[in-house]
Amino acid sequence: MPITFTLNGTLQTRLETISIAALLEELAIDPKTIVVEYNRQILEKDDLKNVFILNHDEIELIQFVGGG
Repeated sequence: MPITFTLNGTLQTRLETISIAALLEELAIDPKTIVVEYNRQILEKDDLKNVFILNHDEIELIQFVGGG
């Protein structure tokens, strides 16, 4: 059964669950460069491999940009 979740405000559908770490790898995003908000809670970097996306989850990938 497919799962549906929101990633940065966009509805996504996958055929099966995936860890946050695996999703970041698929998206070619270095976890060191972002903060992951999962269902309105900030995840620790060590938890990214252990948290799996479920139906109706909300994920925000936040990247800090410096400038001046």
